[in-house]
Amino acid sequence: MQNKKPILFMATALMVGVLAGCGPTTTSDGSEGPQNVRIDFWTGFGGAVNAVLEPMLAEFEEANPHIDVVYETKGGYPNLKQAIDLSVGNTAYPHIANGYPDHFASYLNSNIMLPLDAYMADAENGVVEEDFYADYMNENQELVEGVTVGLPFNKSTEIMVANKSFFEVMASHDATVKVPETWDELATIGAKIKQITEAQGYFGKVVVRKDGGGFEAVSRPVEPTAAEKAAFAEKTMFDFTEVTKEKFIPFNWDSTSNFFITMVRQWGGVYTEKGSNIRQGYLRFNTQQVIDGLNFLKGLSDARIVGIPQAYNESQFGSAPFKRGEIVLTISSSAGVKENLPNNSVDYPFDVSVHPIPYKDVDKKFVISQGTNLALFRRGTKAEQEAAWELLRYLTVDRNAEFSKNTGYFPVSESAQGSELYTTFLNGDSTNYTPGDRAVQDTAILNNDFYLSTDEAWIKFVDPGFVGSSQIRDEVAFIIGKVFYGDQGRPITAQQAIDAAYSRLSSFVEK
Repeated sequence: MQNKKPILFMATALMVGVLAGCGPTTTSDGSEGPQNVRIDFWTGFGGAVNAVLEPMLAEFEEANPHIDVVYETKGGYPNLKQAIDLSVGNTAYPHIANGYPDHFASYLNSNIMLPLDAYMADAENGVVEEDFYADYMNENQELVEGVTVGLPFNKSTEIMVANKSFFEVMASHDATVKVPETWDELATIGAKIKQITEAQGYFGKVVVRKDGGGFEAVSRPVEPTAAEKAAFAEKTMFDFTEVTKEKFIPFNWDSTSNFFITMVRQWGGVYTEKGSNIRQGYLRFNTQQVIDGLNFLKGLSDARIVGIPQAYNESQFGSAPFKRGEIVLTISSSAGVKENLPNNSVDYPFDVSVHPIPYKDVDKKFVISQGTNLALFRRGTKAEQEAAWELLRYLTVDRNAEFSKNTGYFPVSESAQGSELYTTFLNGDSTNYTPGDRAVQDTAILNNDFYLSTDEAWIKFVDPGFVGSSQIRDEVAFIIGKVFYGDQGRPITAQQAIDAAYSRLSSFVEK
């Protein structure tokens, strides 16, 4: 049996093919000029992002009447990857799609990706590689040495959203209570706010400002008029009518895979390691540092200070229980900050604030970099591929500042970050902003002033992609829950949870 060529050779060959394919297109009658083409564009975006993206695509078509963009969302990134993987056999994959580095590793292994280097270097329609943030470019250039497989498009990270009104009340009882910055602070402050909330009789009540100063717990008005409801809302700090002592777990982390992977980094461990090519990758998290981190978090779970969506009978997100008051600190994607706003979703909304995630030690302030990149595929004619590049460039360069401003994602380049549109938004007077726009602005400022600031020493990271790394990510998503709540009703230790993951991922254990 003939051995497969190393993926590096395949990707390099593809790049040569693209270099050889550059040049003018021709119309059907043989004259030079743009050829009418149709290109398929797939993403995993949901409704909120599509509401911003689809008008941009319409404007792209208007500016490029020879290009017909057929856009299709697959309703989530796992669905998108599955659709592309399944389409390899009949060459029905799209011309352009977004994805994560671990998804791209799978596509490279199937030999369906087009390198972007020749397009990027084109004198007329290229891009300035140095304009893109290096961290974002690195994840597109580390899969295959010397080859760029994608350009960054929609980037986010994780932030901690706080019930600002709740912490104002807590600080009035104990001046040491604040939004925690470290895991040790969370342990201490979490215990304090549980004690204060119970001692003050806040469970099952609405906490309001007293006319003479201070706060008190009262019952929610019964069938108030609109005017009475508005007056009551004006003095309401937070509504714990549906919150009991048993339901109250102050801290939540939405993504259990990100929770685990970030914990590994912050406790000094290593998650995975890429081998000599994208077909090789190994597990590296069976270490004492990781066990120590899991045991620390298990203690906070047992104290009912830290939870995950499962603790609130939710499948993926903590936004609903956060709005109900069962959570007062929740970690979610920065791009989803609006989902945590109580406005128009509860009768008596509270104020929110955004913060960096907790860290363990100042020299390990790791926060995961999220969001996808755009890639081209070996689909269609040269004219179709060039049209797909035009769209990719349009979204990552021409419209990225606007896309970022309107979706809550971060700009992917210095020019987008420093554009008049984005800086005006970043520095604008938020008094006339909607609550959603204000939250997006606060998140952008947080990213700029903390995560991107050298003084704050935060480290954004992305783990290396290789064939199967997405499978590993899917599996480790269960580790936190098993350690916190057991496996099928049976308590298990951190070591047992890790051993179970290694067993299920045996093909990634180095022999």
